[in-house]
Amino acid sequence: MAYLLGELNRLNTYMAANDFRVLKGGFTVHRFRTEANIKLGVAAGDLVMRAGTGTNFADVVTDGAPTQGTDLLFGLTKSGSTNTAAANGVVDVLLVGQGTILEGKATTVANVNTDAKLLLLLNDYVNCDRSAATAA
Repeated sequence: MAYLLGELNRLNTYMAANDFRVLKGGFTVHRFRTEANIKLGVAAGDLVMRAGTGTNFADVVTDGAPTQGTDLLFGLTKSGSTNTAAANGVVDVLLVGQGTILEGKATTVANVNTDAKLLLLLNDYVNCDRSAATAA
């Protein structure tokens, strides 16, 4: 799968929370469980992947993820998560898959300010470079 996630890991740019959107594709919305006391504050517009105890929960994609061939990227959240420190919750996710093109904002404009820099990322699979401070 090819994802255009804006300027990410390769050029050392940090993504900010809620800065992703689907440019093309996307499938149906599915409700996933979110684990108690794990990544509180999942908001609409966050990318989520399979994670958590038993890998049957959705969790925010953070630094270095998703790893191609290992991680399962669920998609883009359409709602905030209802999990709390004490209880599991749920989050609604727009599923992504083959043919889906995603876009993310870069916080360092100089890293994506030319066509040549953007073309390096087009239709490429890249990992997120997202700081812990912006993950929730």
